[in-house]
Amino acid sequence: MYAGLPKRLALVAGICLVLSTQVLFQPGILENWSLGGVARGWFDYFAEILLCGAAMWAAVESLNPLRGRPLLHRTLALVALVLGSFVGSCVAIVLVQPAGFYPPVSNIAGDSLRWAIFGAIVFMAHEHLLHEMRSRAALDSARIERTALDKQMLEAQLEVLQAQIEPHFLFNTLAHVKRLYEVRRETGDEILTSLRHYLRAALPKMRATGCTVAREVELVQAYLNILRIRFGKRLDYTLDIDEDVRTLPLPPMILMTLVENAIKHGIAPRPDGGSICIRVATRADCLELEVADTGVGFSGNLGSGVGIANIRARLKGLHGERASLALRHNSPRGVIACVRVPLGEAAA
Repeated sequence: MYAGLPKRLALVAGICLVLSTQVLFQPGILENWSLGGVARGWFDYFAEILLCGAAMWAAVESLNPLRGRPLLHRTLALVALVLGSFVGSCVAIVLVQPAGFYPPVSNIAGDSLRWAIFGAIVFMAHEHLLHEMRSRAALDSARIERTALDKQMLEAQLEVLQAQIEPHFLFNTLAHVKRLYEVRRETGDEILTSLRHYLRAALPKMRATGCTVAREVELVQAYLNILRIRFGKRLDYTLDIDEDVRTLPLPPMILMTLVENAIKHGIAPRPDGGSICIRVATRADCLELEVADTGVGFSGNLGSGVGIANIRARLKGLHGERASLALRHNSPRGVIACVRVPLGEAAA
């Protein structure tokens, strides 16, 4: 309540000081008065104005509990300014004016009204500035809340997108295992054992809040090892991972989805299969993920599936235009999928 009291009193005193200097600019003042008389007259005038200003300020301050009702507060404040100015003028006569000097009531009322009008102008200006400051603060607060809501909505959207990727990936993997078990029953136990080991390593990584290149590569490698049982010699893969990028953050399931897409749309449709080369490196200010396959190449629906669409949506949600996913022809055949993520912003 009293935190800003000295500052407000200093402001009132400053305004009164400026107003009191008008007596120093009266014509012929130095011709009719000595410097001492001028100083004394100015001091008395300043004291009179200061008493009026302090009385008006105190009267208005007493109405602060009514600020929740703006119309009533402002109306009573104008009345309080007049009464405060009159009381201040009377006190000034007693304390400042020579003993026995009592000007007519009409003069006191006129001076009081004059200072009350000026006080009302200052009061209304102060109220306007205060209203502007509060409106700006409320707007800033609303913007902060909107930003927080937008962030929460984005996080929820990203969780939904990732939730779409995970079952899509798991169902495909289980479908592969089921097919393997039907075709090569003698290897069923080996397949299920490998799958159990794989899921034990993979599931914690899927729901992890953070991911690194090393963890994502480990997951991809486990996935490809499972698929090798199905494809046999029809599938080969190589990893080209720079050592200095292994600890960098990476949105989870991005690399996995690219590899799964290459298997599904590139390697699986070819009778003789193909190979996949996975490369992760830094270029300029970006982390670059590249998955190149020697599969069937571009087809009508390549790049429009759930996995690719979700990658694009997640990259846009996380990094806007600073991240990208591009698909291009591989030579002599196949497709190269390249994701670029800004360094230092790669975590989901």
